[in-house]
Amino acid sequence: GVLTPYFLVARRVMVGSEPSLLGIGLDLSRVRQYEHRLREQETILLEMSAMAHIGGWSFDPASGEGVWTDEVARIHDVDPEGATSMSFGLSFYRGENLEKIRTAVQEAIDFGRPYDLELELVSAKGVRKWVRTMCHPVMENGRVTRMRGIIQEITERKIAEDRIPRLNRAQGVLSQINSLIVRARAREELFAEACKIARTGGGVRMALVCTVREGRVIPAAWEGLDEQLLAEMRALLASGTPGPGSLIARTIRERRAVVSNDVQRDSAVPLSARYAAAGINSAGVFPLAVAGQVEGILMLFAAERDFFHDEEMELLLEVTHDVAFAIDHLNKQDQLDYLAYYDGLTGLANRRLFLERVGQFARTRPEGGKLALFLLDLDRFKNINDSLGLAAGDELLVQVAGWLRRYARDSTLLGRIERDVFGAVMPHVREDGDVARFVERSLASLLGQTFVVNGSELRISAKLGIALSPDDGVEAEALFRNAEAALKMAKKSGDRYLFHTRRMTESAAARLSLENALRRAVENEEFVLHYQPKLRLASGRVGAAEALSRWNDPQTGLVPPGRFSPLLEETGMIYEVGRW
Repeated sequence: GVLTPYFLVARRVMVGSEPSLLGIGLDLSRVRQYEHRLREQETILLEMSAMAHIGGWSFDPASGEGVWTDEVARIHDVDPEGATSMSFGLSFYRGENLEKIRTAVQEAIDFGRPYDLELELVSAKGVRKWVRTMCHPVMENGRVTRMRGIIQEITERKIAEDRIPRLNRAQGVLSQINSLIVRARAREELFAEACKIARTGGGVRMALVCTVREGRVIPAAWEGLDEQLLAEMRALLASGTPGPGSLIARTIRERRAVVSNDVQRDSAVPLSARYAAAGINSAGVFPLAVAGQVEGILMLFAAERDFFHDEEMELLLEVTHDVAFAIDHLNKQDQLDYLAYYDGLTGLANRRLFLERVGQFARTRPEGGKLALFLLDLDRFKNINDSLGLAAGDELLVQVAGWLRRYARDSTLLGRIERDVFGAVMPHVREDGDVARFVERSLASLLGQTFVVNGSELRISAKLGIALSPDDGVEAEALFRNAEAALKMAKKSGDRYLFHTRRMTESAAARLSLENALRRAVENEEFVLHYQPKLRLASGRVGAAEALSRWNDPQTGLVPPGRFSPLLEETGMIYEVGRW
């Protein structure tokens, strides 16, 4: 009952004097199966090509005529059924990219040289796209007879690659601003150096700081502005011409950053023609607010369009917050107070300010709620200092602090406690399991993060000690001690993180008490020697004696070696006892 495709050929022939039919039959079942498989494979290839954004192309170098797949047509935003040619394909490139692809194509034709290029093209719809194009020339009798290759859209990858240096650039500005805040002695120095840092390290073409007093906006420091443009800006600001919808007016009125990523087409940006002549395409105005009042503004001007991105804006806002903080302290002639509360290297709160904030969070904790305190210690940080140098170690700490900022999204929850120990607080904890899940995700994210220091890619891990309030303490100092005890136990046991427990605290206290007692014993010479004889088995006589140290505690008497010997070795006191 199964239908089978069959191919039949017959012809009339004479067999002797009798007419007959001669036929040949062919079962087409296998042929149909092969055809089905080929169609299925073609469908899979087309779907995979679309998923990977990869298409293929082939051209005749002599005539320039060729073909390309539907995915190549999609990348160029053209009709897949339309005719194509080598010159048509090259027409989507501009400027430097066009020169690169033309040179590569010509060398492929002339010398059979393959190429692999990453270029930017402009599609038929005017969309800028990044592609990777590869060519393999086909040689016959010493000459190229066919050009075959692939093209892959890599726009998303390029955007991601561009994002990393931008964030590093903003993080570098933040680090330099923090260092500036420490050493700046006057507002003039702060403003001038901030402009210089923004221009040299922040990738902007011009930077300007203005003070805001009684509604007047007055330029105070600048970098990269020529005298003519500066004079025009002074006149504009003095006249009050910038209307209520301008970037400056909105920043002062709304006390928030206002940016334009295409100033030449933005009606809210005066002097747009002058900016165009200076090669400016993006501008941002950031408030320098002290005690809720805008005392100044920081204006940044960049050559590229769409310069200000959301993630970079977060760091730039942190820069302006830090500058505003410095202004506040300089106003009070108290800039040294910054060092009393913030870490000069990373810009995070130091131990003192961090514990004050933990105390505030603990005091405002809702009834029945919990708070978590974390201490994070970087693994093998000393090895990095020893192998790459102290400067590299500092750079790593700055990058780790930047990662913590991005992960926590609120720098007030963070602090740098010691050289390679950071603190974090979670003000609202629903369940203990919620903390454990957060820690697992955080450690996995840290382990997957790549830090680049002096050209070397580093991946780091860490140990965590965790204390919960009110279970492990209500006051910040008690919580901190318990988190520190948990961290020490995690480092000793090799666990990635440990929660504090009462039993662990008692054990740590007993250990500390024993260590102190041993130090007194060394100072007071409370150790005695016992000699243990060694018998010769052959004769049964004493052949030697082993000298053993024993601790004669004045309060408890002789202490078993198993209780104190491991601690002597761990603390290094074993050498002092040995010399005795």
